[in-house]
Amino acid sequence: MLKFDARGQNIFFIAVISFSIAFLAGFIILAILLILIKGFPNLFSSLMREEILFALKLSFKTSTISTLLCIIFAVPVAYGLTRLNFPGKNVLSTALAIPMAMPPLVSGLALLLLFGTTALVHALAAKGFRVVFTPLGIVIAQFFVNAPYMVRILQSTISDIDPRMEFVARTLGGSRLQAFFAVTLPLARYGRGCN
Repeated sequence: MLKFDARGQNIFFIAVISFSIAFLAGFIILAILLILIKGFPNLFSSLMREEILFALKLSFKTSTISTLLCIIFAVPVAYGLTRLNFPGKNVLSTALAIPMAMPPLVSGLALLLLFGTTALVHALAAKGFRVVFTPLGIVIAQFFVNAPYMVRILQSTISDIDPRMEFVARTLGGSRLQAFFAVTLPLARYGRGCN
């Protein structure tokens, strides 16, 4: 077996990192360049096609709605998982992370089973409230995939904020809600805490 001294190990380590960076960056950049080179001459005419405009408008509308929903739900969930102690917290945190580990096909199948085969969904569909193959279904799918990521990012941000700052705000007469809006959210806005 070949043995390296410390200098040889350092050179080998840097070589492996350099190769990995060059390979991954080259792969991604080459793919993007080929799309731009091959597609650029027809880009404007393609973007003006009715189907593309419809897809762009639908994507913009559904992603805006799903992002707002993610914010509405992820902020309190992340705060609760970071600041509160309750039974089953670790199990809940793990369950919320499952969509991040699921392949898109499995996520889609899970949502299709949930919104396509249950009795409640059939009752709602009979009243005109359909989910499958509708813009509402797109919003739900985007929310299902993106909300766990937002929760994780916000958890990291909130955990960087010193809880003593919230405590001081509460000792000055503020409620937990007031401390959240006056201290935590402003500090979390830029992703930095005061530790």
